[in-house]
Amino acid sequence: MRSKKVSDTAVLAGVLAFMLAFASLSFIATPVSAALTGEWVEETSMEGPRAQAVVLYDAEGIAYVIGGVNSTFPYSATNETSSYDLDTGSWNSLAPLPIPARGAAGVVGPDGDLYIFGGGLPEGAVQIYDPDTDSWNLGTSMPTGVWQGRAGLGHDGMIYVMGGVNETSGITDAVQIYDPLLDSWSLGTPMPSARNSGALVSLYQGSTFYYLGGSTSSWADSSGTVYVYSVDGDYWYTNNDMPVPLASQSGALAVDGAIYVIGGGGDGYNVGPGYDTTYWYSSNDGDWHDGPVLPVGVRHAGAVATTEGMLYLFGGNNATEVMSTVLSLEVAHLEVSLSGTPVAQGGFLNLGVMLDVVFADPSGYYVEAYLVSNSGTFHSGWDFWIPVPEPAELTLDISETMPPGDYTLVVYVGYYSSNFPEESFEVTVTDAYTFEEQLDMLKTNLTELLDAQAADIADLETQLSVMEAALGALEAQLSDADGNITDLQAQLDELQNTLTELEGSMNDVQTSVDNKADNSLLYVVIGLLIVVIVLMALMMVMGRRSGVPPPPPSA
Repeated sequence: MRSKKVSDTAVLAGVLAFMLAFASLSFIATPVSAALTGEWVEETSMEGPRAQAVVLYDAEGIAYVIGGVNSTFPYSATNETSSYDLDTGSWNSLAPLPIPARGAAGVVGPDGDLYIFGGGLPEGAVQIYDPDTDSWNLGTSMPTGVWQGRAGLGHDGMIYVMGGVNETSGITDAVQIYDPLLDSWSLGTPMPSARNSGALVSLYQGSTFYYLGGSTSSWADSSGTVYVYSVDGDYWYTNNDMPVPLASQSGALAVDGAIYVIGGGGDGYNVGPGYDTTYWYSSNDGDWHDGPVLPVGVRHAGAVATTEGMLYLFGGNNATEVMSTVLSLEVAHLEVSLSGTPVAQGGFLNLGVMLDVVFADPSGYYVEAYLVSNSGTFHSGWDFWIPVPEPAELTLDISETMPPGDYTLVVYVGYYSSNFPEESFEVTVTDAYTFEEQLDMLKTNLTELLDAQAADIADLETQLSVMEAALGALEAQLSDADGNITDLQAQLDELQNTLTELEGSMNDVQTSVDNKADNSLLYVVIGLLIVVIVLMALMMVMGRRSGVPPPPPSA
């Protein structure tokens, strides 16, 4: 009987079929959002290299790269202006700066225009860009023109320009305040000490500014000091130092509530090696932490943070090389969902919030929601504090007196220092239902629930059938394997019997050989005895024939 050979591949296929059938039950698991990688990612490069540019981000999701330098050392200022659509990754060339500038300060004003301060000749020029018309005009020049100053928008609508190097190459501690509505200037309380080439970050909707590091001389050194400016009180104080002294670095406040400081160097010079470091400051614990490493060291780059949880870094230089690289880092991701509409008076809505944060570890976040009618009338509002950044299911109770009609539910999620973009949902409120209507709805909902459960059970039965089929195939293959083992055992038994018979035959042969050997020895002994007897007889005969002994020898 020939044995069958079971393929290892066939057995493995059966096992895999079983595993796949079992894995198909994963539909019962609760889906979660994709984990954030926490790594810098390369985006669509700029159309050309750029460093020392003003990089801004507006409410329309457009980033702007304005001026700077675009060639290798020795550097000269450019008037190039470009926009970058963060959603599509596309670049556009815009109207150029009237006056080329590098190392200028800039900010998006309260009117949506872009304001560029200093950084060129004349040093104190104020250049204003209107995105709607793609055109520039000039404002009233600065009281003290500066290069490598930093600007931020206050919650009072004023623009604050801090530090920098003046026209005589002297470093300044000046706080110059520009009123974009009146196109006029005033002065604030000077910085605790003069700085240039640091990073300026606005917090708490522009009520506070952090000035981070920078050179304390014209260019030759760097500082780890963090100065904090209060807009309302017009005063300064210090906060925890950065982990290392930095100048020519980039800074941004991300929507996760953390301040990020990116790249930079040991001085504020135009040339020199750039750092590949990222640090972030948590307002929750008041400490600095290491962030992800950049693909390449960089200084004099421009950073912006979006309200969707992204950081972007544009250009910069490493030594004398000017780069066109655009990098992004996702630090937070938000998903908001709503169910329960239409909703009757006295009913409720279900609001789901899922927030992922990769670096910052806030103590919690808030959720604010309110209903507004199509006419703009504000109605019910809700406030929640979620202790930790984890998924939340929130119940929004609808008042029994809420007028029936169509509404918009507006939802805000964020921290004390920053917010995600508002989410909005259309909601319909209906008249309160009678008891009979509620009973009918309950029956309908119960029927839908039972139908959904029946569908789920049917799906489960189908998947169980697939599993049973896979198990049957596996059992059949295992049965074939058992049959092969039985055949092999029978062949081994037959071989054992043959070996036993062979051993018996060998014993018989050995016995026969032994017997023949014994007989041959007997015959030899008998032959030898006969020879001895014959020899003795001859000797006796020879003795009788001689009779007389021989005579003695003669004398």
